[in-house]
Amino acid sequence: TFDTVITIIPNNLNDIYYILGFLNSDLISYYFYKIIYNNAIRSMDFVPGIAKLTPIFKATEEEKKIISDIVKKLEDLNQKLLNYNGNVQKIYKKYSGLKKTKLGDIILKNFYKLLIKKDKKIVVREIEVNIDDELLIIRVNDKKILKLQINDLIKRKYLSYYIDSLDTNILNSEDKKIFQSIKDLEIDDFDDIQSIKTVVKELQKYETKTTLKNKIIELENDLNENIYELYGLDEEEIQYVKDSYY
Repeated sequence: TFDTVITIIPNNLNDIYYILGFLNSDLISYYFYKIIYNNAIRSMDFVPGIAKLTPIFKATEEEKKIISDIVKKLEDLNQKLLNYNGNVQKIYKKYSGLKKTKLGDIILKNFYKLLIKKDKKIVVREIEVNIDDELLIIRVNDKKILKLQINDLIKRKYLSYYIDSLDTNILNSEDKKIFQSIKDLEIDDFDDIQSIKTVVKELQKYETKTTLKNKIIELENDLNENIYELYGLDEEEIQYVKDSYY
C-alpha cells in the first residue's frame, strides 16, 4: 500500500489464511496492477472500495484447505527467517570466548577471489552466504563480493552461519567501505576447533537463510499454481501473467 492500511475480517474466520493466500498471489497482484490501478506504480491505495473488488474465488472447503495449508507453512517459514539472525547470534554469544580472530586474518589465509572491482561505501540491506563445495561465497544486497576457500567443513559452516546472521547495521559504517567493514569484524578463535565443533552442533538445528528462502520460493510457486488452477488458466495465460511482471 502507499499510505493506507485496512483491516479485513471475513465472515468465516476459517477463511483467513485462504484470503491471505489470494491477496499475496501473483494472479491477484496482476489483476490489481493491470485492471484496477491501470499500471499505476506510486498511487496504489488499497482503500475499502478497492478491496471490495478483489475477486476471491468461491472454492470448496477442500480447495480452501489446500491454499490455507500452504499459507500456514509460508507464515512459519517467514517467521523463522525473521528470527534467524537473532537465534543464530545467541548461540555465538553463548559460547563467546576471550580470544578473538579478525575476519581480515581469515580472509587473508583463505582468500580465493574478490568479486568487486572497487571497495566502496554502500548501504547494506542484506548479507548472505552460500557454500559451493569448499568455497564460501559472500553476497551483499544479492551481489557476490567475495569467495573464500575453507577446506575444513566445520570451520566453513562456523564462519558461514556467523556472516549469514550478521546485523547489517554493523556493516553500514560512515567511515568504512564494505570490504573493510567485513575485514574488521571479529569472531571467536578460529583455531579452537573443539569450541567450533560445539557451536556448529547447535547451529545445525537451524536451517540456513538460503534454505529457508528456497523453501519459501517453492511454496509461493505452489500457491500461485493452485490459484491459477482454481481460475482455470491455461499455460499460455499463466505465462502472460508471469511475463507482465518486470
